[in-house]
Amino acid sequence: SDLTGDRVNIRRGPGTNYPVVTQLNKGDVVRALSREGDWVKLTARVYGAEPNERYEPLLNNPWVSNQYINGCAESQFDMWRS
Repeated sequence: SDLTGDRVNIRRGPGTNYPVVTQLNKGDVVRALSREGDWVKLTARVYGAEPNERYEPLLNNPWVSNQYINGCAESQFDMWRS
């Protein structure tokens, strides 16, 4: 799924009280591992398009707020989860 905001904080845990580990920008594509409430646990950043996608693992599976992810409604989550 792709991000919908610029300089989106990617955090160590599922909440704003966790430290920021990196930032991603609008259009960056990520793969999710799981979801907890309004937070999504990420597993990798995706570069390129199928069938030549390249995955860059995100260390320690950081979290992003669901509001910054396009297409992460509960009903759609399993569809794009890695």
